[in-house]
Amino acid sequence: MFKPSGVKHNFLRRWQNDHTLYETWTNGQTADSKVNTCMKKLRATGFLTSEERTICADYLVNKLNINWTWGAMYFESRLMDYEGSVNWGRWNNVAGVGEN
Repeated sequence: MFKPSGVKHNFLRRWQNDHTLYETWTNGQTADSKVNTCMKKLRATGFLTSEERTICADYLVNKLNINWTWGAMYFESRLMDYEGSVNWGRWNNVAGVGEN
């Protein structure tokens, strides 16, 4: 669950480890205004709705192709209501390496 290959052990999917792109996402400076709003909200409050979490995860994983584990760890460090299995499970699923 905590590896880039996820619970499916999908070793075919390759992820970028681009620190610059990742930082644009964490800082809310992407090309997507909705993602930016959500990421700034997360930084300021420590909270995001379920939908906002999925929107941000999808952008990092499927638009930027950044290693999804980076996003899961970032959310772990920022979310006030963090719950491990929910967070990592969601990221596995968004990345296409989960059971869902």
